[in-house]
Amino acid sequence: MSRCGTDISKLCVACARCFDHLWGENHHVAIKYYPHNTIRLVKESARFGCRFCEYMTLVLRLHHHDFDQHDDIPLQMYIPGAKAWSSYRWIHLNWHPVCTWEAYKLTQVCHPFGEKEVPRALLAARNATDFGGRTDSTFCKKLAARWLTNCLTTHTHCRQSSYSAQRQSDRIRWTPTRLLQIERWDSGLVVRVIHPDRDMVGPLEAYITLSHCWGDKQPAMLLEGNLRSYENGLHVSRLPKTFRHAIEIDSLCIIQKEPSNADWTREAKRMHDVYAYGLLNLAASTAPDADTGLFTYRDPYISCKSILQLTLTHGNVVLIPEPDILAVAVTGGPLARRGWVLQEQLLARRVLHFGDQLFWECAEIWACETLPDGPTDALRLLGSPWYFSIRQRILGILRPQFHWVPSARQEALYNVWDEICTEYSRRNLTRQSDKLIAFMGIVKHFTLLLSPDDPNGYAAGLWKGDLIPGLLWYNENSKIPSWSWLSQDGEISYSSKERRHGYYLARLEGLSVDACINDATNSPGDSYVTIFGVLRSAILRCTTFLPAADNSYVVLFDGHIALSSGYLREGTNHARIILDITDAVELGTCYFLPLVVSEDTDRRRKILHGIILSRVSVAGAGVYRRTGYFETTAFARFFYRIDILSPSDSAADNPWEALERDMQADDETTREQSSLDCVNNCINETDQGKKFVSRTQFQKSLRSYQERIFQPLQEETITIL
Repeated sequence: MSRCGTDISKLCVACARCFDHLWGENHHVAIKYYPHNTIRLVKESARFGCRFCEYMTLVLRLHHHDFDQHDDIPLQMYIPGAKAWSSYRWIHLNWHPVCTWEAYKLTQVCHPFGEKEVPRALLAARNATDFGGRTDSTFCKKLAARWLTNCLTTHTHCRQSSYSAQRQSDRIRWTPTRLLQIERWDSGLVVRVIHPDRDMVGPLEAYITLSHCWGDKQPAMLLEGNLRSYENGLHVSRLPKTFRHAIEIDSLCIIQKEPSNADWTREAKRMHDVYAYGLLNLAASTAPDADTGLFTYRDPYISCKSILQLTLTHGNVVLIPEPDILAVAVTGGPLARRGWVLQEQLLARRVLHFGDQLFWECAEIWACETLPDGPTDALRLLGSPWYFSIRQRILGILRPQFHWVPSARQEALYNVWDEICTEYSRRNLTRQSDKLIAFMGIVKHFTLLLSPDDPNGYAAGLWKGDLIPGLLWYNENSKIPSWSWLSQDGEISYSSKERRHGYYLARLEGLSVDACINDATNSPGDSYVTIFGVLRSAILRCTTFLPAADNSYVVLFDGHIALSSGYLREGTNHARIILDITDAVELGTCYFLPLVVSEDTDRRRKILHGIILSRVSVAGAGVYRRTGYFETTAFARFFYRIDILSPSDSAADNPWEALERDMQADDETTREQSSLDCVNNCINETDQGKKFVSRTQFQKSLRSYQERIFQPLQEETITIL
C-alpha cells in the first residue's frame, strides 16, 4: 500500500459508513450524516488512527491558522449526490466559530478511482520518495525546468506579455537600467551590478526577477557610496540567503537612501516593466525576510499527504483538496501581504512560488507538486487561486468574441478592477507614501485596456466611465481625495456587482484630479468630483459602539427616525451604514447622497446604494467630504419629506411604513397603486416580457411622479473633495 493510500480497515466506523454510501442504488442521494460534529471529535478520531479524520485535520489546519484554538466549534459534513453528467463527488465541510460570527467552508473533490486523469494527479504521490526534504531537491529542479520549458514552447498566451499587443514592439528594445550578473571567479561566485545598455554586447535575451519581503532587518542595498564596488563585484556569500538564491533584486538595482531620491523615483516608476518583461519571477512566498531564503526544509511527503487514496469495500476513491487549500502558503503567506508585490505578480508572465512545495502560475496553467500537470476537471469547477483567476479573466475578456459586446467587455474589466483594488487595499506598505506609486504599474496596464483613447480616463483609483458606481466602496476594518478608496489605509470592499446594472440617481458633472495623484509624483494637491443629485440632510446617532464595522446607528430625517443599522438588524427601515474612519467622524449632521438603485435578485427586492458626506465649512457652500457608505431598501424616506405625508398614508406609527411596504410589494395590483410606479412606468410590458428603457426616461418618470404625489427634494450640484 502506498504511503498515500489506505484501506477501509484504517477508517473509523462512521467514516467507513459515509464512503460506503458512494456506491449502490442510492449513490445519487446526499450524505448528511457525520457523527464527528466538532473539531475536537475529529482530532480524537484521527489520534485513534482514522486516516480520513487525520487527513481532514491536516487540511483544516492548512485552511485556517486558528484551527487548533477552536475545538468545540460545530462541524458539519455534506456530500451531495452524484450527478448524471459527472461521477465526481464533492465533500463540503462547514464550521462556525461562534465568537466571530463567521462561517468557513472547505471543499474536497472525491474522484472515483478509474477516472483517466486521477492516476496522472497521483503520479507524484505514488513516487513520494522523489520529492526530497527541501524545495531545491533534484525532483523540484527538474519539475520547475519542465514547467518553464513547456510554457516557453507550447503556451500561446504566455509568449505574449501581460501587456496588450500594442506594447509588444517594445519588448526587444526594453531593458532594466541595472541588472545583477552572476559570474564564476577563481575565488567563487561573484555578483556584479551591470548596466545592460552599457556593459553588454548585443541585446539582452532574458532576465529573472525576485519578489521578496525585506523584513524588519534591512537587507544589503545599493547606495551612492557603494555603487562602484558593486559594479566591480561582490562575493555571493556576503548576500542574504534569499538574494543568493535569485538574480534581479530591487534593493541592489536601485540606489537606496539617496538624498535627492531621484534614482529611486525614476526606477520605481519603471518597476512594473521590470517584472512584465522578465522571463520568470521567483517568489519567496513564505519567507518573512531576506535571510530566510527561497529553499526550505519540508516534510518529504507533504505533497503525498495532500491527496488521500482510499481502498474501500466496493471500490476506490481519491480525495484532493480544493485549489485554495493547496495554494494557502502562497495566498496567505508573508509575501501576499506586501503592497508592492501585487503589481509584480499580476504583471509577471510567469511566477514560480516557493513555499512548503513549489507552485507555478502562468497565463495558461497553475500547478504545484501535488498537481504537477495542473488541476483536474473537477478541481477547475471549484475555481483557481486568486492570482491565476485574475489573469485568466483578463485574457478571457480580451478574446475576440468579447469585442462584439464592448459594454460587456468594459463591465467585466471594471469588475476585475474592483477585485484588484480590494486586494491592494488590504496589503501593507512599509511607507504609506508609496501607496500611489506601488499601484501605478497596474494602472498603466488597465489604462491600455479601459481608456486607451482618453489619457485622463483614470481618476485616483477610479475610472471616469465608471465613477458613479465606483464611488460605492466601503472600509470595514492625506491629501488623496476622500471619494477615492486610495485615501484609506485599511482594506476596502465594493457593493454588489449588480450596481452597474441599476438606475443611476446622480450624474457626473465635473472631475478634477491633480496630476500628481495619477502619476504618483511628489505631493498631491486639490482634487474634486462634482455630482448632480439629491442630497438628504440627516442626523446620525451611534446607539451601540462596537469594534470594526459592527456599530449600530440611527438616522433621523426631519426629526424622525428614518433608518437604523446594526449587525443582523432587519425591518423596513433597515440600513447598512459603514463609516470610513469611525473614530474620526463626528456624529451629528451629515448628508446622504443616493447614487444607484440595484436589484437583489436572490431576495427579489431593490436596494438603494449611496455615500455619506460631511460639509466642508471653509470651502464654501456645496462642498463636502466623503465620510461613509450606506445601502438600504427604504426608498421613500430619501425622496419624500415626512411633513408632506398625511396620517391616512399609513396606519403605522411611522408614516413611512406603508409607503415602504408598497415600494417593495410583489403583488402587481398593489404595485400599480404604489409609489414604485415611477420605476414601473419605465418598463414596457410586451409579450416577450419586461423591457427596461433608458435611465433618462427613468429619471423623468421619477421626477414626474414626485411632482404629482409628493413634494420632491431638489437636485443640486455637489462638490466632493
